[in-house]
Amino acid sequence: MKIEFGIWGGAGTSVEREWFALVGSRGADRPGGHAVLGAVTPTRSEVERACRTTRAAGPGNARGLGKRFAYRPAGAYVFFRADDGERILGEQLHRRSIDVVAARRSHGAAFTCLVGRGVVVRTRRTSSSPAPGWTLEVREGDELLAVASLRANAGWFRVATRCALD
Repeated sequence: MKIEFGIWGGAGTSVEREWFALVGSRGADRPGGHAVLGAVTPTRSEVERACRTTRAAGPGNARGLGKRFAYRPAGAYVFFRADDGERILGEQLHRRSIDVVAARRSHGAAFTCLVGRGVVVRTRRTSSSPAPGWTLEVREGDELLAVASLRANAGWFRVATRCALD
């Protein structure tokens, strides 16, 4: 499974420039071999019907999540910064990426997580001030694999330490 965070859109695309967080799976019958399971931007959310929760679930187990990284713009690019100063530099996401991400001229970070059971993707609208946004949560059973929260001018993510940066 792929989990990608970054910025997409702008000149030469049909999408406005905005932050995104997206999870995809292998095996789709498409050129890149990935299917989008769920995605959020500050203004919208999409979840593949098969990955939605079928019952109310409590908060996931966050013990396996790594540091919280904040989105930081750098011109047309992006990097991510943890509170302790650690940085992940965004790269152009066009190779080994989910097709829709590559088509939108995306820059960011991609992670690969090996999963053995069904994955559940949940999104939630956040209404806190000053700007509303969306939160993405990806689980395997009760274990959280990733959490991301995006607003118009701010965003952050945490990903499981068992997932590897591509």
